[in-house]
Amino acid sequence: MPDAFVWYHADACNEKDILKWLEHLAERLTLNIRLYRRSNDGPTTYMEAYEHIGAETLAEIERLAAGQNVFADIRRHVETFDLLAHTSCAPGRALKRTDS
Repeated sequence: MPDAFVWYHADACNEKDILKWLEHLAERLTLNIRLYRRSNDGPTTYMEAYEHIGAETLAEIERLAAGQNVFADIRRHVETFDLLAHTSCAPGRALKRTDS
């Protein structure tokens, strides 16, 4: 199953509500979720990362998000990626492809 990434721009003052959203989501679905924040000169960007998630579950996440006040005026961008390879950071370790 692919990994999904949902990113959006939100005012940093909404961070508490975004964290509440993830708590709400964790109560409803069994998921591995990571939340990232990037603050530069422009708007703050948040990214929710979901590991090994099916299309039906992702659709349910977005359905639930649509009902959250914190996302009323926020456009959520959803992208999915299939894992191609992975490795641990250590000298001499080979890259491991997931398709072999």
